[in-house]
Amino acid sequence: MFDEAPRNPEIRYGTNSQSDTVKEYVHCLNSTLCTTERSLCYLLENYQTPEYINVPEPLRKYIPGAPGLLPFSKELPTNNTSMGRGNPKA
Repeated sequence: MFDEAPRNPEIRYGTNSQSDTVKEYVHCLNSTLCTTERSLCYLLENYQTPEYINVPEPLRKYIPGAPGLLPFSKELPTNNTSMGRGNPKA
């Protein structure tokens, strides 16, 4: 299931000779089946409020303490350079 990425370049393990009949591929845990960035964006777009993130019920078991709400802990900085203003020192 998690060996789609190593099949094309033939990344295998445990093969010592050409007489081995079973190919054992390594398993990659690099999100080849699900893009984690897009999944995180989906959660933020659909479950974010101005005060907290409402954690969907199926995902709560993966967070320590299984919280239903994740409050924001910091205010957004006012001198944020990612807002398109560029580098102020340049």
